[in-house]
Amino acid sequence: MEKSAVLAARASFPVLVACLLAGCARDPGAAAGGVAPPQDQQLESWWELYRARDPAWPEARDRWYALGGRARERLILTLVQELVHKAQTSERGTDGDVPGWKRPQEQLLALGSEGTVPVLIEALRVGRDAASLEPLADALAGHGAVDELLSALDQPRAGDSRLFPRYALRALVKAGGVNAIDRAGVELRAHADWEVRAAAAVALGSARYSDAARALEALLPGLADQDPFVVEKTLESLVRLERPQAAPRIALLLDEARRRGDTARAAAAAAALRRLTGTTVSGDDPELWRLAAEEAAERARRAAGP
Repeated sequence: MEKSAVLAARASFPVLVACLLAGCARDPGAAAGGVAPPQDQQLESWWELYRARDPAWPEARDRWYALGGRARERLILTLVQELVHKAQTSERGTDGDVPGWKRPQEQLLALGSEGTVPVLIEALRVGRDAASLEPLADALAGHGAVDELLSALDQPRAGDSRLFPRYALRALVKAGGVNAIDRAGVELRAHADWEVRAAAAVALGSARYSDAARALEALLPGLADQDPFVVEKTLESLVRLERPQAAPRIALLLDEARRRGDTARAAAAAAALRRLTGTTVSGDDPELWRLAAEEAAERARRAAGP
C-alpha cells in the first residue's frame, strides 16, 4: 500500500467514524469538505448521474477517481456511506430482491484498490452492525486485500469493534490464497478469544474451491478445541466444504465424546458425519461410524484421482 493512500485513510478516519456511528447522513452526496467550489459543483453533478442511474455515470465515476487527492477520497467515502446506509435500513434495490447495498458495493469494486482498500478497512474497524460489515468485508475480498487485512489484524487498535476480527477473517478467506488460509488457521488454533477462534472456523468454511483442501487441514485442529461452540462451528464448516476426507477425524471425535459422556458433542459429530458420508448410520457404535467415515474418505480420494 502506498504511503499516500495510508495518509489519506488516516485523514478521513474522523469523518468516517462520525458517519458510521451516526448511521450515515441521509444525503450521501453531501460534500466531505476540502474541495474548491468549482470542483465541488462538478462532483455534485457527477453524483446526480449516479442517483439518476444515468448511463453516463461509469465514465463520470472513473474521471472522478482519476482526480486523486481529496476528490478521490470524497468519492470513496460517499460510496461507503451509501453502502452502510442502505445496509442499515434494509433497503432493497430496483432489481427484485437484490439488496440496495449491492449497487454501491459494485461501484467500490469498480474503483482501483489504491485509496479504496484503506477506507474499507477503516470502516470495517469501526463498524458495529453485522448488516453493513458483511458487504464491506466482501468488497475487501473482491479487491484481494490480503496483505492489507493481515497488516490490520497484526496491528489492532483500542477503538476497534469486537466484530472487526470476525469480518476481517471473513474477507481474508474469501480473498483466498495460502497466506489467507494459513492465517485463519493460526487464529483458530491459537487465539485466546473463543469468539475469534469460532469466527476463524466459520470463515474457513467459506473458502473457495481452490483453497478447500488447505482450509480443511486448517480446520481439523478446531475439532479439539475446549470450547463447544468452536467445535460446533468447525463441524459446520467441514460439512460446508464437502470434503469427506475429514470424516475419519470426525468419527474419532465422536468416539472420544461418547466415551466421556459428552452427548451433545457426540450428537453434533454424528450429524456432521451423516451429511459428509451420505450414510444412514445411527446410534453410537463407534465401529460402524469408523467404517462409514473411512469408506467416504476412500471414495473422495478415488474421485480426486492420482
